[in-house]
Amino acid sequence: MDPRLLFKNRFTVARLLRPEQQAELEALTRDLLAALDRRDLAALRAIHVRVNDAIVREGRAAYAALGLRYPGTEKGNAAIRAFYEREWPDALP
Repeated sequence: MDPRLLFKNRFTVARLLRPEQQAELEALTRDLLAALDRRDLAALRAIHVRVNDAIVREGRAAYAALGLRYPGTEKGNAAIRAFYEREWPDALP
């Protein structure tokens, strides 16, 4: 994580990411749009969890780059994942 990106306009950050980060963002976006097109709730939940995992990973890296203690915990992250698994709808209304 490049800490300088924390202070950039959110709409321009994607262009400034490292190639592997850009590839991950593109893959998540592609998979999300495909799941939406199929109206596939299970795939959407899986992508949501992948996005959350990426946010946590990058958040940890950002805090480390700034020399700060990351406020999240493994227990908290596990609780969030369990919530998604438990509460995500099985069918569209």
